[in-house]
Amino acid sequence: MCRKFPLRMKDNDLLVTELYRDPGEDAVTAPQCLPHPQDQELGTGSKIAYVTSSGVVRVIVQHPETMGSGPQLFQTFTVHRSPVTRIMLSEKHLVSVCADNHHVRSWTVTRFRGMLSTQPGSTPLASFKVLALDDAAGAGTDIGPFGEREEQQVFIQRVVPDACQVFIRLSSTGKKIGEVRAVDGASITAFTVHECEGSSRIGSRPRRLLATGHANGSLQLWDLTTAMDRANKPPDAEGLSEEELLQQLDQCDLALPGPPRTHG
Repeated sequence: MCRKFPLRMKDNDLLVTELYRDPGEDAVTAPQCLPHPQDQELGTGSKIAYVTSSGVVRVIVQHPETMGSGPQLFQTFTVHRSPVTRIMLSEKHLVSVCADNHHVRSWTVTRFRGMLSTQPGSTPLASFKVLALDDAAGAGTDIGPFGEREEQQVFIQRVVPDACQVFIRLSSTGKKIGEVRAVDGASITAFTVHECEGSSRIGSRPRRLLATGHANGSLQLWDLTTAMDRANKPPDAEGLSEEELLQQLDQCDLALPGPPRTHG
């Protein structure tokens, strides 16, 4: 695997150099590790989700009592037709995103005493796209998912590059829970979500903030915690409506570039 995990896994006194090899010999495009909460201090036991260049999603597990024998394959999903670019395994959901216009597949995760369970196991939940017409998703325009693994996570969707508006969607179902529009109408050039811990005051709790950067050099902060609290009460739409999508596309020139000119 091509990325270091936040967990040092040891076999007696030797650092494990090869953690796991994909059974299909596919290239691993995005791994993600989630230690068992009760074993974080000991550094033993983990649940690892990873995705491959052929679109396969796999989950491997290693329990404290099986340390030394290597992780075991838990589940395999072959639902993507394009290389998968990101994966997130949280306490309640497994979410993967592939290169085909940010096509998302999600599953509910079943647990027993904090560990992944095979009864009934992970079950399909949703399939949707987080459409973004950017040339390339670089730093500051990552769609997510954002949020702590123990809580509901979100995608941030900016449909066209020069839009002054972004949409907040649940990573598990794709439902739109809110939208943010620049207060001065300036184009949004970058965005990210930050978790702020609550203070020691009574009743204070962690807050989730959305930060947006704009073409005029301004920075704006938005309270996502309140938006998500309100979204949990009434049901919301299944993502963007056709009218909202057309309004976004109306701001963008969708004409295809012509053939290159030749000079005689």
